[in-house]
Amino acid sequence: MDNKRIYDNYAFISYKREDEKWAEWLQRKLEGYKLPTILKKTNPSLPRHLRPIFRDKTDLGGGILSDELEKQLQNSEFLIVICSPHASRSEWVNKEIQVFIDEGRLGNIIPFIVEGLPHAGSAVEECFPQALKNIPKDKEGYSVNSIKLAN
Repeated sequence: MDNKRIYDNYAFISYKREDEKWAEWLQRKLEGYKLPTILKKTNPSLPRHLRPIFRDKTDLGGGILSDELEKQLQNSEFLIVICSPHASRSEWVNKEIQVFIDEGRLGNIIPFIVEGLPHAGSAVEECFPQALKNIPKDKEGYSVNSIKLAN
């Protein structure tokens, strides 16, 4: 019997409003992507498409995560974090990351760096929210797998 959990969303995109264009772009690209047939043949458990991707379109104020957002987070297999100096200072982005970490799903967090540097040492250049910066480094010196866009 397969105990793999079934999620409603393939991924949840966590981002700061200043990075909304990146979040929109990424959601559109991921939901429109079809996995190559050869991948599906060799790995039948993979989905044909990477969707649905949840992206919250509201601007939350301070406080706790709304019940709806928490539900969407829990029902998403992956958390994609749009990383930038804006995101590094966001209470909400940090809380969304912490939910995944607290649920033991650290391996399902995908940082997507659009601006700045991880562990920069400068608030102006830092792109990782505190929850990502707190992750211990592996033997190669990396704390998480991340994707950096070429400028």
